[in-house]
Amino acid sequence: MFLLMLSFTGKAQEKYEYGQVAYGANSTLTRYLVTTSISGEFKTADNGTLAEGYVTNNALPVNKVLNELAEKGWEVYSTQTSGSNNTNTITFYFYIRKKKS
Repeated sequence: MFLLMLSFTGKAQEKYEYGQVAYGANSTLTRYLVTTSISGEFKTADNGTLAEGYVTNNALPVNKVLNELAEKGWEVYSTQTSGSNNTNTITFYFYIRKKKS
């Protein structure tokens, strides 16, 4: 039993790099902005106006960014939504991580 416990405690904890992707819209819900905060760098990944639907039901822009990140080893491990009635905005947050090599 003691040897079995040693084998489990001897394994190193996996290390991750973390980031965030945000997909938000203004009051029209058709004008969108996708931003990333990864490895200490903030940037606009995409922005524009949706040809169809609203940010609440058309996730094509953020899915494109998330798929590009997935090809680089990133995975979504949590999500969150935030909205404001005062400014009539909504933002979807995708928390991402990648195993450190």
